[in-house]
Amino acid sequence: MRPEMDRERVLLKRNALLRIHAIARKKIVCARGCVWLTQEGDRRDFVLCPGATFAFDRAGIALAWATGGDAMLVLDEGLRAEHVQNDAPSGVAAAATLLDAIDAIVPRYDTRELAAMSAGMRNAIVQREARRLRAQVAAVVMRSATLRIGELLRRLAASLLAPLSTRTALRRAE
Repeated sequence: MRPEMDRERVLLKRNALLRIHAIARKKIVCARGCVWLTQEGDRRDFVLCPGATFAFDRAGIALAWATGGDAMLVLDEGLRAEHVQNDAPSGVAAAATLLDAIDAIVPRYDTRELAAMSAGMRNAIVQREARRLRAQVAAVVMRSATLRIGELLRRLAASLLAPLSTRTALRRAE
């Protein structure tokens, strides 16, 4: 799905996720709102506030997430971007529950306060917050996986024990 684009502008709705096919040395500018940005193969996270420019230092996938409100990004020519669907496939209750739990994890910072900070202080806060958010997401995913595995094991046990129960009932009936 292509995002709404006006020339090289991309509208990113609040809490929406954008996949950018990054090219080294190409830039994006945050024209409005605040955006959290991370690149494939880079452990750092960045927050772009209005007027901030970011130059990709590598090719690959980058993710941008609008924090606190709608954002407008301006992409250099050649960069491709697409919205990432946050919807679970229909009929998959476990995935929808997991997405709901992950959506409930929110940053603890106010984007207006971040915009007023120096770049160094803002970067330190964003790095610490990103580690916290990643840990929370990992915990939610592990809890969901554990519940799903338990459910699958119960079903497997029931299907394996069903023939034994039938045989026992037939023996008693004889």
